[in-house]
Amino acid sequence: MTNASNADIRHFLEQFFGTDNKFDLGQIERGEGKQAKIRPWVELLTKGEPQPTILPCWRSESVDWYAIALSERQLRRLSEELMAFVGPTYSTFRGQRAQLNPQDPIELAVYEFTGGAAVKLCGQATDVWEALERMRRVSERRAKRVADIPRPTGRVLRDFYMALQAGDRIAAENSLQYLVDQHRLDALNLLFLRVQLLAELEQWNELLTLPELGNLLQVRRPFAVTQALLRAVYRTELQHFEDNNAPGSAVAYFQEVVFPRYNNLFAVRAGSKIPEVLKLFMLLAVGGEPTKPALRDELLAIGEVEETHRSYLHLLAALLKDATPDSEDNPLQQAEQLYQNG
Repeated sequence: MTNASNADIRHFLEQFFGTDNKFDLGQIERGEGKQAKIRPWVELLTKGEPQPTILPCWRSESVDWYAIALSERQLRRLSEELMAFVGPTYSTFRGQRAQLNPQDPIELAVYEFTGGAAVKLCGQATDVWEALERMRRVSERRAKRVADIPRPTGRVLRDFYMALQAGDRIAAENSLQYLVDQHRLDALNLLFLRVQLLAELEQWNELLTLPELGNLLQVRRPFAVTQALLRAVYRTELQHFEDNNAPGSAVAYFQEVVFPRYNNLFAVRAGSKIPEVLKLFMLLAVGGEPTKPALRDELLAIGEVEETHRSYLHLLAALLKDATPDSEDNPLQQAEQLYQNG
């Protein structure tokens, strides 16, 4: 679960430390008795950005440990650390992913929270605990060293875009926050990155409700940002007309609502072949004042457009009828008209 909310995390912890687990969540969070040593592992999920962690389940006479990751990337890193610190020396772990039993309430909770990105291991409790604590202390020291070393802006941006490609919002947000905290970019460029983040993750409603949207529509923008805004406009304002095969209603809504609100986005198409952008500019060609037959024809001539999108472009284009030029009057009729007019 890459984008786990606080509510998701709380629900998972309550399920994991439920009646089938002898460890008590309340005692852990209060730091009571021997269960206090579990608290730092729980706080990896609850303090700040959720981090991978390892949680124990005490059933009958034995304890099983579950390594909890929020993405496949985190699971790979966590598995490597477990092999190095715990591995076959102290546990049953040999690098394998957990085979979770959905009939077991605790393992079902782990699966629902991680999507299966988990590891299960068991071993002599004291030895495993000591190995895990060594792993946690080393990880904390490493994180502190990394935090203390300034990261080049180019590397942070690379990590940002790689996180977006992986759909890892948490990692992308962390990179963006680092740029904010270190004052690496001005407010406008940070806003451009925020737009790209939301567009890449297809958070269209969130994008169009940004407090800075009004400013975004007025300033000069990289075309990638304009393109992201156009996609958001189409997805939120006009996609449902296409889904309901209502091109005429789409044109009317474009004229009455969309273009008056977002007209600054239509200065230039810049050769974009993004389907949402093509459809918006076709709506401009058909519903603009004046209409733009040349733009319509230009859009219809673009190749490499998927058939589903092309068919809707043709439906929109058909709504624009070419004006038929008035035929020249017969010269005799003109002379007669002039005579009648004196």
